Parts: sequence; C-alpha cells; structure tokens
Amino acid sequence: MNVFFIGSAGPLSVEPFQWLLSSRHVLCGVGLDWQEPASWPGQRGCTALSLEHNALASLAREHQLPLVDLNTNNTSEVAARIRALNPDLILVSCYGRKVPDQVLQVARYGGVNCHPSLLPCFRGPAPIFWQYREGIDPLGISLHVMNSKWDAGDVIASRTLEVVDGLPGAYIQLRLSETLCDLLAETLERFPDGLSPLAQQQRDASYQSAPGPADFQVQTEWSARRIFNFMRATEHWGCAYPCEVNGRRYELKHALVFSADNGVDLLPNNPEVLHFECNPGLMVASYYH
Repeated sequence: MNVFFIGSAGPLSVEPFQWLLSSRHVLCGVGLDWQEPASWPGQRGCTALSLEHNALASLAREHQLPLVDLNTNNTSEVAARIRALNPDLILVSCYGRKVPDQVLQVARYGGVNCHPSLLPCFRGPAPIFWQYREGIDPLGISLHVMNSKWDAGDVIASRTLEVVDGLPGAYIQLRLSETLCDLLAETLERFPDGLSPLAQQQRDASYQSAPGPADFQVQTEWSARRIFNFMRATEHWGCAYPCEVNGRRYELKHALVFSADNGVDLLPNNPEVLHFECNPGLMVASYYH
C-alpha cells in the first residue's frame, strides 16, 4: 500500500515514520509545515523550528522521499502534488493543523489519524497535556478515519498505556509512539477490508483547545500523584504552576518528590522548596522566589 505520511518533528511522528520505512508498505511522500512552531504560542522560549532542524524532514531527505509543504493557502496545489504521488492512504500523526478535505480525497482510502487519547475523549491539539492535567490513568491512543471535523471520525482501533510516575514529556511521547507502532502494525495488516470502524458517541465526546498559562494551575485538592505527574509531564513547556497553599499563592517550578501517604516524611524542610499536603498525599516542589 502506498502511504503518504503527514507529521511534525516529535517522537509521535518520527517513530511511526521509521516503522513505516521498515514495513512492507511504500512511503510515497511526506507532508509537513516548512516552518512550524517549536511550542505553543505564548509558551516561554517559543522559537521557530526550521526545516533544517526538523527530524522528520531530515529522514525524508535521507530516504529521498518527496516533501510537500502544507503551510500554504493554495490547497488545490497541495492536493495536486500529493495526487501525483498516487497514495492509497494518507496517514497523519502528531500534526497540529487540520488537513483539508480536498487533500484527504486524493488518496484511495482517504486519511487515518493517530490521536493520543481514547476517542471521543480529549479531542483537540494537546490531548497528552489534558490527560495529565485531569489525572487520567491509563492514557490512550486511537486510530480514526479523518473527516471534516476535529478528531471526530470513526475509530478504527485503540489501545491503553499505564502511566509511569515522574516521566518527562519526551519519554511519555516515546512510550506512546511504541504503542502506536504496534497498533499500526496490527491495523494496516488488515486495512481496509478486515476492519470494522466504530462511530464515536457524541455524548461521550470532549474537546480541549491548546492550553494557556492559566491551565497550568494546580490545586491542593488534587492528589499528590496527579500534581507530580502533571508537572513532570509538562515541565518542558516552561510555564509556572500557580498553586495556593495555606492561603498564599506560589508559582511552582519543579516537582521534586511526592508521597501518596500523608503521614510519610519526604525531603527535609528548607526555604528553597515547598512542602504541602494534597488530597491525598504530600508534595514537594521548588518554586519561584
């Protein structure tokens, strides 16, 4: 099967792309934005990620695959370029923009998106962030048919992945990408006739937009484990974590350690870190002075 792959520079694009290279399927081209943001707008340290520093683009060039710039208003030209590559399927993974219907329609079987949540929950551009913020365990990953709505097409396959305490965002993406590759191997082997896609139940659906600074706020009413894992998973965003402790507002910086038991002593008290009780558990974090 000829596959046109659309992605970005992160592990959830690069790892499935590398899996496709080693599979029996034929990669006929790669679509990406010639210049994509390295982080969400408003995030500290936000810089532009040029094509020269995009791991997916480098791999595509290394394997002499055609590259198509999707960051253009000329949808007809993009569709024509991809149509010329004769794709059977457009496979999308970790791409932050909507793929126009006109582009999806050039492939024989349309488009399939790899989305890191158990759909229909946590639709939108940052599902890993929101799952960690809500304390979801296990995490999920879904393959779904693409249509004109965000992450709303029929679900082809899905899988769960248990949360490991304290992992940073890059390692979480790597674990999810390993699960995704296994899911792709099983699914594409039976594609398309051996699959039975299921319509998403709209009553169970939730959608979250890209997070802003206010979404990093944590509360002592949360469990210590939830705060700890959320902070560790999103620390690379470079945002402070506002938290009110005993009537005083703190800007938390780094999650250091937690205990699920309120009666356990953690790190020795010192003025550089904050100890506080949660519901349940104890948490220790550094903060901005």
